[in-house]
Amino acid sequence: MPADELVDPLPWAWPWTFVGVAVLLLTVAVVVLTVRLTRPAPVPEPAAPAPAPEAQPVDRFAAARAATLGRIDDLDRRWRDDEIDDRALHLALRQELRRFAAVRTGHDVSTMTVGDLRDLHGTKTFGREMERLLEPTFGPDGRRIARPHRSLQRARSFVRRW
Repeated sequence: MPADELVDPLPWAWPWTFVGVAVLLLTVAVVVLTVRLTRPAPVPEPAAPAPAPEAQPVDRFAAARAATLGRIDDLDRRWRDDEIDDRALHLALRQELRRFAAVRTGHDVSTMTVGDLRDLHGTKTFGREMERLLEPTFGPDGRRIARPHRSLQRARSFVRRW
């Protein structure tokens, strides 16, 4: 080819630069979108439950406790008014405590012996209380042995505590 037939190259057109950059950006955008749309979304960690406010534990036996304490108060009043003697007071206290224990344990404890009560799961302290009330109830001289004030106090304390 002769030298006089050579033609200078055409100048670069600047719009093609913008087209190239746009194609490059579009390619990156397609890759990023493809990755984001095809991957599972991260599952957020469940938030830790808020700490419960310092609340008093629910007393499931509050109604039975209140009823038993009311009946013990009634027995106290009847004993002070001389409607019942010391032995009858102790018999009635034992009956009220057994009634409360039946609600508390879910077992019929009305005919259980003190030994059976101590062996029954969850009634060891109840068995000891019943044993303390045994002597004033069935002792040879209930008036001499019995201390009704103390027995009433112990019965109330036991019902409140258990």
